[in-house]
Amino acid sequence: MQQPLDTRTKLLTKSPFPLMIELAIPAVLGMVVVGLYNMMDSIFVGQMVGDVQMGAVSMSYPFTLINAGSAAMIGVGSASVLSRAIGKKDQDTVKKIMGNLVAMVLLMSVVYMVIGMVFTRQLLSLTGASDNILTYAEKYLRIVFAGSLFVNFFQSANMVIRGEGQLKKAMTIIASGAILNIILDPIFITILEPHGMGIEAAAYATILSQFIQAAVTLWYFKKKSPNVKIGRIRIDGTLLPQVLAVGVSALLMQVLTLVQQTVIYRVASVYGGDTSQLLLGAALRFWNFSFVPLWGISQGFQPAAGTNYGAKDYDRVKKLTGVFITAATVLSLVFYSNPRN
Repeated sequence: MQQPLDTRTKLLTKSPFPLMIELAIPAVLGMVVVGLYNMMDSIFVGQMVGDVQMGAVSMSYPFTLINAGSAAMIGVGSASVLSRAIGKKDQDTVKKIMGNLVAMVLLMSVVYMVIGMVFTRQLLSLTGASDNILTYAEKYLRIVFAGSLFVNFFQSANMVIRGEGQLKKAMTIIASGAILNIILDPIFITILEPHGMGIEAAAYATILSQFIQAAVTLWYFKKKSPNVKIGRIRIDGTLLPQVLAVGVSALLMQVLTLVQQTVIYRVASVYGGDTSQLLLGAALRFWNFSFVPLWGISQGFQPAAGTNYGAKDYDRVKKLTGVFITAATVLSLVFYSNPRN
């Protein structure tokens, strides 16, 4: 029981700037690797299968945000409730967190998997892609939707690990799965591409990696978590409004990104055809990746702010907010300054 006390004390007492560095660096590194996760699928498919298939993977990416959005809603909301409960020393709430999360993940994953697999082509047709790209994208995305449960669980539960303040462990789990996916991509493509299943191979590699991440995450909460265990699996009526109050904004961010990129792809189709869509897909992958460090800083901020808020140290919350905002602003200037100036 010593570790939870050490983590809580650190979040409540450590100087804001060193605490920001300690929390943000593993979060940023973890999110960078996650960004590579999706981008490497496109790169391997483009290099080993073909340009059209690479475009199909890129065009499928916005629709994976359906799962990412629900995982963010559940995970961000649960992590916020958890960090505040740790600050208050509210063990009753802590005990309910993961049971509520698992129940929500199961419900939403089944819905997304069924709708996604049945209406895959109809969803992809919103981008205005040609039949050739649609055919490949449909094959890839249907397999990805089949793994909805795995990706939703490990992503949302990983946010709870961050909510505990265990950002290094969260980074290790999520980075290992992403690295595994990068290793499996060329192996699966080499084996299956001669059988006409090159793009499906990348999807299978992704699903297997996500399954292993989900299994490792489940083991962590069963055996290693210093604060949180998986108890009774049910949607808790007292926790649900708290989770949604914070998590819905994270869901909306993902949904609006999906809408934005779908519209952009459709405009590219109307005015430039397949070639423009292929180029746009590659550009958007790198554009999405460029935002990853900022998402990592926000992930580091959450347990610090939540724990201090729960402990009612509001002045410290304000100081931490200022430090993290300053760091994010400086990082933005470094990444987004015009290299020609």
